[in-house]
Parts: sequence; C-alpha cells; structure tokens
Amino acid sequence: MFEPVLSNPWVRALGAVLALALVGILVYLLSPVLVPLFFAFIVAYVLDPIVDLFEARRVSRTLSIAGLAAIGIALLFAVPLFFVPSLIQQADQLTAAAQEDDSGAESSLSIWFYQTVSFLPLEHILDALEPE
Repeated sequence: MFEPVLSNPWVRALGAVLALALVGILVYLLSPVLVPLFFAFIVAYVLDPIVDLFEARRVSRTLSIAGLAAIGIALLFAVPLFFVPSLIQQADQLTAAAQEDDSGAESSLSIWFYQTVSFLPLEHILDALEPE
C-alpha cells in the first residue's frame, strides 16, 4: 500500500531532511549535557595513556586516576594565583600610563579612562594578594 509512496526519491529525501532536522533539534536541546560530556571524553582520551603507564608500573588504576584528578584540581586553582596579581599590576600600570599623553598633557580620553578605572580597587586587591 505504501510501497509506491516510499519508493519515491522525493519522499525519501524529505524523510531524510526531517530526520536530520529532528536530530539537530535534539542535539541543540541536549547541548547543556552533551558539551561537558564531550570534554570529559576528551580528557579521558588524553589522560588514558598516562594511567596505563602507571598501571604498567603496578600502581592501581583508581589511585593513578585519583592522583591525576588531584593534580588537575591543584593546577586549576594554582594558575589564577600566579596570573591574577600580574594582571592587576599591569592594569594599574595601564591606568597610570593612560593618565598622561606623550606631551605630558592629559587628553580627554585619558581623563575619562582614569575616572572610569579609578572606581576599581586595583591597588587594594594587589596589596591583598602580595605575599608578605
């Protein structure tokens, strides 16, 4: 009964386009779940040879995964601690450099920039982050 309709190439093409559109809509709706899952698969793929290396040296797989996770979390917290003070210091130098023009007179743009950035407590943040 449906054989002549389903054998039509236009009906098949329309069915393929509709199926592709439904898959696209499903992927779009599931993207908050799929993106982190995709990155988890990439991390697992990259770190698997390291875990296999530890496993060949008779370290348990669970212990090596836990160690790599601890190192990753430590790096995740340590990297900003190195870059934030430098970034704040450079922003402070930028505001100081923007105050003065090459001729020594302040331009309207540098005055506006200084007034805008002066609301940020950059010096206080830098003082708080510097080691004693």
